Amino acid sequence: MNRQDLRTAPQSNIFKASIEQFGRELGNMFPDRLIADREDVPVFLIKSSGDLKDIRDQKQDNKFAIPLFTYKLSNMTIVKDRFNRNTLRNRGILTKKVKKPEGDSRLDDPNVVYKSLHLTPVDVTMEVVFICSYEDQLYFGPIWQQAAENKFLSFPIDIDDITISIKVQLSEDIDFTDINFDDAMSYVQCTTSAVMSTYHGVESNTKPFNSIRVDTGIIPHGENSEKEILPSMTIKKNKDTTFTIKRRIEGEN
Repeated sequence: MNRQDLRTAPQSNIFKASIEQFGRELGNMFPDRLIADREDVPVFLIKSSGDLKDIRDQKQDNKFAIPLFTYKLSNMTIVKDRFNRNTLRNRGILTKKVKKPEGDSRLDDPNVVYKSLHLTPVDVTMEVVFICSYEDQLYFGPIWQQAAENKFLSFPIDIDDITISIKVQLSEDIDFTDINFDDAMSYVQCTTSAVMSTYHGVESNTKPFNSIRVDTGIIPHGENSEKEILPSMTIKKNKDTTFTIKRRIEGEN
């Protein structure tokens, strides 16, 4: 795709989907009934400072109980050293066959329309906070560091007919809040971070080409130098694809 096409194409859902899936992976990282005898741990994506008040109000209304996770985006960086970054953005990757005609459906069939993703690889750094009882922090710390060592929170994302792997690197460092002796019902806050290698980009519907015209000059040489050279020649690339090379004529634009 050219620059203007990339600018006007619809955004892919892969970035938002990976952020939301990371939250689900957080809630499922503990073995059943290990944390505070709970089978599920609520997870909240923090998008603004007002979200913290909403979480507190929900807690006061007994809509959920401690422990809980919060996470928020703190930094996003384009990964420029990926060897296939330009290919991912410009050529894209095929994700779905939109129209399947009867009979032959070769990849280079011009009657078939394909859906493509044109992606930019990015690293997203997220602040992760686990709010729990003082007892639960003794479970959280070891489990989090084991997950960091073994990359337990990496996950796949299904986009149409393909699966894309999303890698997550957890920080091995955890900060714990001080104990408050004046409040018997206070909780401990475990703060750490994670870097998720994901993508954002746009979608396009394309028809793969099965021929191309290349404007070039043809210089006669050898035994063919006296022979008439036709304005165009046809060269077979393979049995399915034909390339036509057209001689450049003086005066043509």
